[in-house]
Amino acid sequence: MMSKRGSRKPTNISIHKELSKHLLLNRVRSGLTQEQCSELVGVTFQQYQKWEKGSNRIFAEQLIELCSKAKWNIETFTSPAEEVLYMYRESLRELEYSDNMLSEKIAFIRRKFQVLDDLMPSTTLAERE
Repeated sequence: MMSKRGSRKPTNISIHKELSKHLLLNRVRSGLTQEQCSELVGVTFQQYQKWEKGSNRIFAEQLIELCSKAKWNIETFTSPAEEVLYMYRESLRELEYSDNMLSEKIAFIRRKFQVLDDLMPSTTLAERE
């Protein structure tokens, strides 16, 4: 008999993937490390890393606490991550970041987004069954 813990699977992978992208984007935007974010909510660095990679899910209470302590706007989590990334890029331009620094930050985030896209297909489990 399989334990309940081993049988749990995400039912909506696209929402899970968006949350992971938002965690990454907000962390990079605020200049925090994964270790600093993990300390804010009292989890290990490895646990936070798994949230960003999409291997584990973050609980709503942890997300609310993280957003509060890191001073992230939780409402941005309801917008597609790509839209938030675009707004972030525009805000950096307004702050007159050098093109090189801007390109490096955006390229880093895009690479991480692509990894998530490759690891987690956008379909739900119900659609695949």
